[in-house]
Amino acid sequence: MFRLTGKTVYLISHERWGAMKISKHHYAQELAHRGCQVFFLEPPDLAYEGISITPSLEHHRLHIVRYRPIFRGKRFLPPFLYSLLIRMQVRALLRAIGQKPDLIWCFQGYLYQDLRYFGASHSLFFAADHFPREEPPTELYSSDLILTVSDTIRQRLLAKGFSCQQINHGLQRTFAERALQNWQQYGSRKQNQPPVVGYSGNLRIETIDHKAMLEVIRRLPGYQFVFWGSYQENDLNLYGLRGPETEAFLHQLQCFPNVILRGPLPADQLAEEINGVDILWLCWQFKGLPNRDNANSHKILEYLSTGIPVITHAVLAYADSDLMYMLPMDQAADFPDFFCKTAAMVSEGEDPSLVSRRISFAVENAYARHLDYIEGLLNDIRP
Repeated sequence: MFRLTGKTVYLISHERWGAMKISKHHYAQELAHRGCQVFFLEPPDLAYEGISITPSLEHHRLHIVRYRPIFRGKRFLPPFLYSLLIRMQVRALLRAIGQKPDLIWCFQGYLYQDLRYFGASHSLFFAADHFPREEPPTELYSSDLILTVSDTIRQRLLAKGFSCQQINHGLQRTFAERALQNWQQYGSRKQNQPPVVGYSGNLRIETIDHKAMLEVIRRLPGYQFVFWGSYQENDLNLYGLRGPETEAFLHQLQCFPNVILRGPLPADQLAEEINGVDILWLCWQFKGLPNRDNANSHKILEYLSTGIPVITHAVLAYADSDLMYMLPMDQAADFPDFFCKTAAMVSEGEDPSLVSRRISFAVENAYARHLDYIEGLLNDIRP
């Protein structure tokens, strides 16, 4: 029986460790909490020298691995030479880390080619994002288990002949522990005056509908809008746009007298502050973004764990759910009207059962429970 406790796990990420954390970072932390030695492999970077392994501040069993690649210009190298250099890179990482992995958990495709190079007994590929190329990454062929949070990605992989399991995004530990308190205290909550709307996430991501978001804020000068997440370039450890359109959007946000930008916060502080708002929201668009869609969002479970009303464009993974107020994507242009009307409606009160159902659903999707499920899937394939 393969247990996700006490194991050595290499978690391969295409995003760095930092203030902003998404699924790969949360899984790394949860594995460390379960007694695993976790080595979080950041993407290679020519700015580094050699290989460094640094204990994280979040958990003593979680280590951040940064390295300068020995390979260059994959697009310009013959396949056999790139394969040779990648094998050399993997051997160098194994020597530097000094602990052979029991599990390779890969979020990054098109880099290591074959996960068997690491010599782990089990391997998992987590397709959290759409692939940027027509052909799927070769790492999939050497994975014991393939997971995704998106039915769109799952259908694409099934069409390519891969076996793929779908799993929802998860709720990080800090929010899961706070959820019971949220439910117990919700009945005594009073609406803020003025009402407060909260948004949590990277403000430089390309899927934000700048026009609709700014229009909502203009139409509701009597509301306060609080944003948590990266907006300054030096806060970015995740992908973020730096072009003039993004800079103009952020400048306009900062010019509104009813907008507060809090930046990225530690999880415990974010969980505390986000529970003080009256409404949470998402506002996105996907025009001209072939590798993005509204299949799912990792922020929704954090939102639902508060019990607070959520107003958003449609999210496909929640198409049959009444836990949020969603506008179909074919009506996306009407989002400002939809938001304003819905905000006025929820200010009059909601069915109290919605609060408990939101919180219960979020807790059922805690990362700790997901790891139990993933452990079972791995054992079904290779005990």
